[in-house]
Amino acid sequence: MRGLDYYNHTTFEIMSEEEGFGAKTTLCGGGRYHGLVEEFDGPATPGIGFAMGVERVLLALMAANITIPKDKALDCYVIVASEAAELEAVKCIDSLRRAGISADKDYQNRKFKAQMKDANRKEAKYTVIIGEDELKTGKYPFKNMESGEQVLASVKEIVQHFENA
Repeated sequence: MRGLDYYNHTTFEIMSEEEGFGAKTTLCGGGRYHGLVEEFDGPATPGIGFAMGVERVLLALMAANITIPKDKALDCYVIVASEAAELEAVKCIDSLRRAGISADKDYQNRKFKAQMKDANRKEAKYTVIIGEDELKTGKYPFKNMESGEQVLASVKEIVQHFENA
């Protein structure tokens, strides 16, 4: 293998012979190495490593007419409308996920509008909005993104909605 002289013991290389992809092309290669950390004045540390060309893998998949399946739509996207609501949003997502419901939220502290765009991009079937006012009542706007219908519901009621669907 080219340029992998620091490997010892097991090495591997995964190649493609797919028609239309060109000559045999390495997609991934790597192996075990002992002594590499020591060469850089570190302690004796066994290791394993690999490198993969993502673009090459995608080209090989295209040449083989293999399509990567699209993730299924997200069941529920939790929108955090205030900093104070962050913990409750995480608890809500945890409850949904424990019930087998796919749920997510924004992790970049984006504004409300950007979170709604993210929910649409992820094709969320429902959204839950948690803000300061909602924290007081424990009832959250629960919106069907297809029909636009919205009701106030507790996390328990939201979980029950999905379980009964």
